[in-house]
Amino acid sequence: VPGKLIVQKRKQETIEIALEYTGQEIISPFGKKYTAGSPYIFKYEKLYLSEQWNVQLFSFDSTTDPVKHPADFKNMIKLSTPIIRAKVEELSNSYWNGTKIKLPASKTATVATGTINFPKGKYVIGVSAGDVVRVFVDNKMVMNAWNPDDLINDADYHHEVTMTLKGKHTIRVEQVQWGGYGLL
Repeated sequence: VPGKLIVQKRKQETIEIALEYTGQEIISPFGKKYTAGSPYIFKYEKLYLSEQWNVQLFSFDSTTDPVKHPADFKNMIKLSTPIIRAKVEELSNSYWNGTKIKLPASKTATVATGTINFPKGKYVIGVSAGDVVRVFVDNKMVMNAWNPDDLINDADYHHEVTMTLKGKHTIRVEQVQWGGYGLL
């Protein structure tokens, strides 16, 4: 059935779309067969949990390169003062826009931390980041895209992990940019 459905998202709004198809026989993405004339309901859901992120921007050099010298990088993040700090509701590179501080054009690291109270459920945590990114939930690494050699195609900058969560969890995102366009 040709058609078009347009959905406009408002900031921080949960999206739930459920559609029903009745027609020819189909097989669902999970392999279940639906006979002709049987209704098949498919859904799209995206939950936006409002959270305040504490974001810090650091500058590193060849002695604290996160891939070549991971222990030195970790100490630098832990012990040094960030170039700038921000509190934001949504992670993106835009929180540095309009700052009066001259920011480095290369060799930067962003560390963002927030505590989110999750209703019980299965969640897909998705991050698009360049050049490399790691995500921790309660200090346990759940996403490790920390090898810049793995970045060949544009799609290689997006990473996802599926987790079952309930209650308060602390999320930390570490992102590194060697140069060029910063993506988070």
